[in-house]
Amino acid sequence: MLKNYLIRFQYIFYFIIILFIIISGCVVYYNPFMPNTNTDNSEQSQITTDSGPQIISAAANDGTVLIAGIDDDDTMTITFNEDTNQPSITNLNINSVLALNNGHSWLSGSGAINSIAWQNATTLIIRFSIDGGAPTLELTDTITLDGTTIRDTSNNNSSTIPFSPILGSFTADSTPPAISSVTTADTNSNGYIDRLIVTFNENVNSSTISFANYSVSSGTISGVVDDGT
Repeated sequence: MLKNYLIRFQYIFYFIIILFIIISGCVVYYNPFMPNTNTDNSEQSQITTDSGPQIISAAANDGTVLIAGIDDDDTMTITFNEDTNQPSITNLNINSVLALNNGHSWLSGSGAINSIAWQNATTLIIRFSIDGGAPTLELTDTITLDGTTIRDTSNNNSSTIPFSPILGSFTADSTPPAISSVTTADTNSNGYIDRLIVTFNENVNSSTISFANYSVSSGTISGVVDDGT
């Protein structure tokens, strides 16, 4: 009978050993006092980055004086993707803070600019000057921030990726005037034509009315008078 008990004890013992092995393979022992050897911190920390302000649009506006090219009431409106620190930008630093490519400049020939003002924390408006000649800026230029002057409210540096394209126009009317009619006149009533009256299809710039800009197939032109119409 003792032998039977021993045999049963052996079976129970073997069963316990096998059960322990199975459980040990499925359960991970947890000891809260053991150091964490996990080198993957992806679940323990979060890394946040901010690329800083960047230009999202630049638009030229021809103002109210509608002549070809930049004049002194033309503006450029630059919009940023987030609030900026609205730094002071003047004729002394605009070409470095908002660098144009191709060696072009925001400044007039005399180094002037009418105004540079923040309309709000995301919008900068530049009004040009043509003193000494118009700026060399072109709509095909890119604009590159210097990366340090304009920052966001968290003091992050601005993007230095060149921005393009510049939208809008400095020439609202790109169609030149055309002659609509030419009539003759005898102003002294001597029987000879002494004047040609030229009518254009739109108002013209009075500074371009010069006899050097006109020619006739016979005779000569001694002068040109603008009658204001």
